[in-house]
Amino acid sequence: MPADSHRPEADWRPPADGGPARVAIGLHEGAVDAAPHLDFFLGPAEPVADDARVVWSWRLPTDALEDGRIVPGSYEAEASDQHRALYLRLAEPRELGADRGRFTPLLRADARARLDGALSIETKSWRLRAEPAASAAGGASPPRWRFTFAELHS
Repeated sequence: MPADSHRPEADWRPPADGGPARVAIGLHEGAVDAAPHLDFFLGPAEPVADDARVVWSWRLPTDALEDGRIVPGSYEAEASDQHRALYLRLAEPRELGADRGRFTPLLRADARARLDGALSIETKSWRLRAEPAASAAGGASPPRWRFTFAELHS
């Protein structure tokens, strides 16, 4: 299964050569249909229109981030629909409306990203290796990924 097969409308892909990207992480809570979780966003480094749906996204457990820092370890992540580029730049909490809860930005960073079956992302302070997990029977549920974070020491 290609790593982005659940995103047929994708206009942007992480480069195969480890090119520039932007990441953002925020706390999503208060949604009627989901427990509190972190939203992990990956998108283009270059500015694009706020409404452009080019940002890849995953849901992570809240314990993957502590005091604004990535907690090294391995986490199950659930791919979600592409988000608007706005989420890469949000600096203030945002009420989402329609019982979708509240999104509070917690971390933004410039990164290098590479997609070659698995996804590799590196910022100044941490590295991520994300691999698609086996799909659920019937493919009805969102694709699952295994995210493994490591701190980088200078």
